[in-house]
Order: sequence, then structure tokens, then C-alpha cells
Amino acid sequence: MSDKSKRSWKTKIKRGERSDVGNTLDSKRLLDSSEMENESGGNSCRCSSTSRHATDVLRSMAEMWKQKQLNDVVLVVGKHRFGAHKLVLAACSGYFRRIFAENSALESEAENQFVCTLHGISYRAVEALLESMYMARLNVDGQNVEELLHASHYLQVPFALNVCSEHIKRNLTVESCLRTLALVSNLELVDLEETTLKLAAETFSKVSDLEDFLLLPYEPLKKLLCRDDIIVDSELQVFKALVKWMEYDRRRRTSHSVSLLECVRLPMIKPCDIVDHVEPVAFLMNIAECEALVKEALHYHCLPLRQSILQSSRTTPRSIIKMSTVVTLGGHPRRSKDSVSKTVRYFNPDSKEWRYLTEMGHPLHHHAVAVLGGFLYVAGGRHTTDRTEHPTDRAHRYDPRTNSWIEIASMKNKRESFQLGVLDGMLYAVGGRIDDSTSLADVEKYNPYTDKWETISPLSDPRRSVAVATHNGRLYAMGGSGNRRISNKVERYNPKTKKWETKRPLSTPRFFALLVSASKNLFLAGGATVDQSGNLQCVDKVERYECLTDTWTSLANMLTPRAEAACTVHDGKIYVVGGYSWDSNTWLDSVECYDTAKDEWTVMKSIPKPYTGIACCTLVLHKLP
Repeated sequence: MSDKSKRSWKTKIKRGERSDVGNTLDSKRLLDSSEMENESGGNSCRCSSTSRHATDVLRSMAEMWKQKQLNDVVLVVGKHRFGAHKLVLAACSGYFRRIFAENSALESEAENQFVCTLHGISYRAVEALLESMYMARLNVDGQNVEELLHASHYLQVPFALNVCSEHIKRNLTVESCLRTLALVSNLELVDLEETTLKLAAETFSKVSDLEDFLLLPYEPLKKLLCRDDIIVDSELQVFKALVKWMEYDRRRRTSHSVSLLECVRLPMIKPCDIVDHVEPVAFLMNIAECEALVKEALHYHCLPLRQSILQSSRTTPRSIIKMSTVVTLGGHPRRSKDSVSKTVRYFNPDSKEWRYLTEMGHPLHHHAVAVLGGFLYVAGGRHTTDRTEHPTDRAHRYDPRTNSWIEIASMKNKRESFQLGVLDGMLYAVGGRIDDSTSLADVEKYNPYTDKWETISPLSDPRRSVAVATHNGRLYAMGGSGNRRISNKVERYNPKTKKWETKRPLSTPRFFALLVSASKNLFLAGGATVDQSGNLQCVDKVERYECLTDTWTSLANMLTPRAEAACTVHDGKIYVVGGYSWDSNTWLDSVECYDTAKDEWTVMKSIPKPYTGIACCTLVLHKLP
């Protein structure tokens, strides 16, 4: 091409005139849709593409497709043939991108044009998907949604998959959800499958009576039966629905008996219903593994005190609620004439408020709590504000699934101002006091299997108000007071050797401190000590103990120094509740939270009344008042 011809061609483009190259392109429209910036004295420019530019390019490609210009691939579906552009197909379809990149399964039909034969999808779906690639629209209705969904999944067309999924969601009903579940179960459409499963779970009583339930394939049925949010009056309904599904085609479905029966929460069925309705199903009871599951459920009911160590996925109740939250129990009031609290409250993370959950059988303060197997254990403490009263040795267990209490074996020692630790499925009561003058070095271990407390190796000396926590298979006891001395001792119990080891002591002796395991370390906060004048004062210092190196690191101080408070870890953060300030001689209702990642404290919603000797823990709730 001569220089004159080149100048003539450039002039045509600048003026927006049609050239002999690409006669469907409007070059002026393309230039107008870009932001132009002059550089180097105006001899060059930089174009910044806009969404309009992309739209114009797609429109031009669609025009060429309609006019069958520059096609370089032919799609064959049965006797139907569709011309297209490889670049467009590869941009819109993961399937074609892979095929073209590998340059396989393609046969040359003519120069620079290839043929690709598609199997297992309809020509109508391919035609609609091709149009959607070029026109950015897809018409979906009840008649074509299934074949479009199948084709768009086969060809990996995200745009079409999203359109089909949204159409199905908008039109999902109780009557259609099981058919939809069967349709999408193998398509890896996680969001659509979850929406469908959620509706089926919410309406399980209805959908389990539909014929579509009997036609469900094994995999989607198992996903449904495993859900925690199935709404039924009784787990027996789930069992009966499964039996009905099995009996619809027992010969083919018996092989799934064990894996599906494992999804049924048999321990949540009343013992009388197990005897009357589960055991009589002979074809299940003739399978050894199924019989073992039924026996497991009966044992769970027969041995209620062992339930905390018999927990499994089958002992979790069906519920739309599964709230892990901070729970407080009891407490000593500010005025001695006021009643000791027996109220159990929980912190609602949505409303940011403390709300009533239940009540203990007796009011308690300076008691100890622990959570084992999802059950809340409460032990020791005192019932009244009368200082001459001895603490109790009684212990109880709370079941948040049924909102019920049961008494377990009493401790060997009456004690208050102590802590419970959980280690290897057992509870450890460490130290404490019998009265104002008598502290305990005794440590005892509770075994839920035998419902007995057993005395183990004691602390090195008698101490009350010891901070206790478990970490990496060891039980730690720090600080405390006894024999008119405040301790800085750090001791660690090894359950294998059954002995206590001495570790690096506290930099500040303290009692009524708070110890928790969080973020791979132990954190010690608060408590009280004696100043140089011999006066009690609260410790605002917070320290992190690194067990592997036996070292301490100082952290951000508490906002309100306190003793006789409660502490727990929830969602990686440390919550400190209530307590007493020796600095201001004040009962506290304030709550503060420590972020271990940010090393900072924040103020939370206060509890309704100020208490000392309050207890708290983190508990999963399955029902609310």
C-alpha cells in the first residue's frame, strides 16, 4: 500500500466513514466511547476503555454473527449446524476455552474453519446459548429451563447458569423443590442447591409426603437428611420418611441403609418410640450396622450421665437455631440483704443485649462452671450472702437442647472460689476454700463415665481463687491465695505422669485472676494483689503465656481492673464479666472484650445487675425462651 493510500485510509477512519475493512464497524462511535488523552505534544494519545466500548464491540460481533461473517467454527448438534467465532465461544464457555486451547476433538472442514460435534444436549439449548453469548440475553421459562441448565452446565457458561438459577429460585415452591433438588444435585450449583435444601428442610413434613420424595436419588436425600435445620415435631418423622423411601424400592436401596440411617438422630427419639416404631422395622434390624445404631440410641437414653462423652452428629437436635454465645450464671449481689442470683443469661449477638435463658435449681455465687460435650456443668459455691454458711459440694449438669437440669455426683470437698478445668473428657476442680480461714490444695477429677469424683495429686500448697485453664493437653493453675499470702506460682498438671510441674512464676502475685486459652496461648487478666502499703488493689495488667517457651509477654491493660469476675472465650475474643473493684470498692456490671489479634479492649453491653462471684462460659444454644 502506497503512502498516499495509507493517508487516505487513516482519513476515512478519523471521519467515521466506512472502509473496505470491517464494514460493520462504526469507528467514530468507537472513538467517542473512549476517553482520549494527548501525550508528547499531541502526536500520540492514550485510550481508556469504557463499558460502552465493550458493549459496542459485542454488538459488532453479534452483527457479524447474524450475517455469518468471519465464522471460524461450526457446532454440530445432530443434523443442526451453527456457525460461530472461536474467540466468542472461548470467552463465554469454559468448555470451548479448553477445547480450543488443546486444539483437540476438532476436524478441519475448510480453510481456517473447524467443526465441533456436541453430544447429550439439545440443539434448541445450543441455539439459545449461542444467542445469549452474542446478545447478552437469555429467555428462560418453565418449558426450557431444565435443558438450558443442563446445556449451560455441560458447556460451562456462567452467565446462562446464573440466569437459569435465578429463574428457578424465583419460581421455587414446596411442590417443585424436590424435583429441583434432584435436578441440581450433581451440577455443583452450591447456592441454588442450598436454597432448595433449605426450603425442603423447612417444609419437611409436607415434602416427605410427596411422590417426588420417593423418587429422590440417594445423594440429594442424604444431603437433606443430614441437615440440622429440618423442622419436624419429632425425629421419628424423619425415620418414618426414610423407611418409606427405602420400601419404595427396597431391592435397590437396601445398600444405602446404613449411610442413611446414620443421618437420622436416633438418640433424639424417645426410648418408647424406638421400641414401638424403630425396632419393629425388620429389614433394618437384620443389618448389623443398623442394629448397632439403634442400640447406641437406647444406651444414650439409659445412661444419661454419660451423654457428655457419647456426643456425635446424631445427638445434635434438629433446630434452625444454633447460637454459640456467652452465658452468665448466678452471682453475689451488692447488698447483703438482696438475694443471690440463680438466673442464667445469654448474650444475644444480634441485639447486643443480655437476655434470660433459664434458672439454676439454687442461687449460687463463687461457684465454678465448665462445658463438656455441649453440656454445662455447675459445681460448688455458696447459696446465700451469709459468710458463716459453708459452701456446697453439689454439682449439676444443664442440657441446652432440652432446657433441663440433672444432678451429678457431689464433689468430695465442699468448696467455693475455685475453678473447673476440662481435660480429656473429664472435669478438674482445683483448689478453693471451705471457709474464710481454710483454703484447699486438693484437686479432684470427675469422670462422666462412672459419675464419680476422684482425688488426684494436689497443688503444692493450699490456695483459693486460683486461675485455671487447659491448653495442649495440660491443666494450668496460676496464682491464688492461702495462708495469708498471695501466690505467684504457676503449676502445670500432666495427666500422663499424674504430677504437677512448676513453671515460670507470675511477675505480679495475684488471686481471683482470669485465665483462658485462646489463639494458641494462655492469657491471664485481672485479679487482685497487695500494694507496698499492704492494701488490696486490682491488677490491670494482662499477660500472654507462651507454653512452649515458658515466657510471659505484657499486653494492653484492662479498661476496668477487677477481681472476682468471670471470663470466657467466644469467637477468638476474651469476654470479662462483672466482678469487684478494690480500687473503688464497687460491684461491677460492666463487660469488656479483648481482641487477641488487635491487642485491644472494647466495652460491651453491661449485665443487668452488678455481681461478684459470677460465672460464665461459652455455650451453644439450640432453643431460646
